[in-house]
Amino acid sequence: MPRTAFHVLLAVLAALDLLILGVRLASIVPGADVTLFSAEGPVLYAIWKIRHGYPLYEWPTAAPYAVTYYNVLFYETYARVFSLFRVADAATPLAGRFITLAWLAAAVGVQYAIARRLLRGVSRSRLLPALMAAVAWTGCVLPGWWALSIRPDIAAMTCALCGVYASIRVFSGAGQMWLIAAGLAFFTAWTFKQSDVALFAATACYVILWRRSLSETLMLVMPFAAGAAIVFAAGGAVFRANVVFAPSINPLLPSAAVYWFRSAVFTNALFWTATGATALLLAPALIRVIRDPSAAARRSDALFGVDLTYLTLAAIFSFAADAVLLSKVGSALNHLLELHSVGALITAVVMGSVLAGARTRTAVVAAAAFAIVPMIASDLARFHREAGTLLPALHGADPATADRRAVAALVATLPKPIYAEDDLFALPWFATGNRYPTVIIDPIFHDMAQAKGLLGPGIDGMILDHRFAAIVIPPSSPRMPAALRAGYHPEGSREGGLQLLLR
Repeated sequence: MPRTAFHVLLAVLAALDLLILGVRLASIVPGADVTLFSAEGPVLYAIWKIRHGYPLYEWPTAAPYAVTYYNVLFYETYARVFSLFRVADAATPLAGRFITLAWLAAAVGVQYAIARRLLRGVSRSRLLPALMAAVAWTGCVLPGWWALSIRPDIAAMTCALCGVYASIRVFSGAGQMWLIAAGLAFFTAWTFKQSDVALFAATACYVILWRRSLSETLMLVMPFAAGAAIVFAAGGAVFRANVVFAPSINPLLPSAAVYWFRSAVFTNALFWTATGATALLLAPALIRVIRDPSAAARRSDALFGVDLTYLTLAAIFSFAADAVLLSKVGSALNHLLELHSVGALITAVVMGSVLAGARTRTAVVAAAAFAIVPMIASDLARFHREAGTLLPALHGADPATADRRAVAALVATLPKPIYAEDDLFALPWFATGNRYPTVIIDPIFHDMAQAKGLLGPGIDGMILDHRFAAIVIPPSSPRMPAALRAGYHPEGSREGGLQLLLR
């Protein structure tokens, strides 16, 4: 009975997650041409530059102050797929979401394969690993809207999980050559998003301390190190200015990390419970090996018949990395994806082992079932909150989309070039008649860098020099005083919360 109840609750959660993801996708489609998610503008502009033969990375401290935060393979992959299918520039906001969804489907498959590999010899169940993989990668909070965003998070995590899978094959008796594949997979993850290195670092630590093999360490580390060295050398100083210097501008705020961690505990209660309990149970063994590496040769760290040392180490490394990344001003929950995915793997293995045991540990199953309930409640509450916008959008009746279309039609009539702080209207097909360059800034980087005196006159200087024929900004924009001082005058009434100014 406890097994059945747990599977039913997990299936309900997975069904809700899939439903919400499907409704979100369907609600996006009708207004995809006039709606972007936060911070997608600079990403789409970078992809546009690749497709039109312009340099991907430019000096972020020189006009027009374009910053390209992420690593090269992310932009190249999306650009090549767009070109392969001959996607028009204006259609890339919608097409990019389906590329991300393809990566998401791959992540589900790899997550499932890892869980099955770890449970081999313990449980033959395919249902539990499949449900757990679905919950991990279609969750309404994590990955949430990032499952539909044009960002590198999902692709990077899919590649990192491939590295975990290849590593686990070696740790379970396969040939050492799989470690070369693991190193290449971790390197590929880095070439999508340079901050996704926690799983690689955890794997290297495990090989060094637990496997104690120099040859295995070199097999894992060398592909990553050589690849990263080549990328840095080929990219040069301008590449480093974007992917290393620009992200370092934002200060660290530890209270922000506490906020993000706290906001994920309730919505991922099952994963946090299983991961936390496993880490506590294995902590003495981990400390023993760190203090005395020779203890790794005589250890016995199996929980419920499965050795979870490697995954627990990966969770600890991910937690530590996330504590730093989530402290940066401008960060969000997407940085928790590494910990989230590892937590889902630990949960799948623990529950798979427990449920397959001759004597089901009722207390463990009851605790897990109790932890699923708040996740189901969170899904229902979130869907209720979003239904007011999602359901009308399904029928093309969303007032916000109608307003955006009206603003887009008005912006299309303005003289070019345009300076816009709305990411969509700053893109070349709106702002410059599809000519290079356009001015589309990341406000967190720009304003912080300008406050530190790194940009000179910045965007205000470009406005005072009358570099734009029209300006489209919110009335509260910090650029408004410069626009008025430069002689730009408000044109008509405010549309969609934006003020149009002409000179």
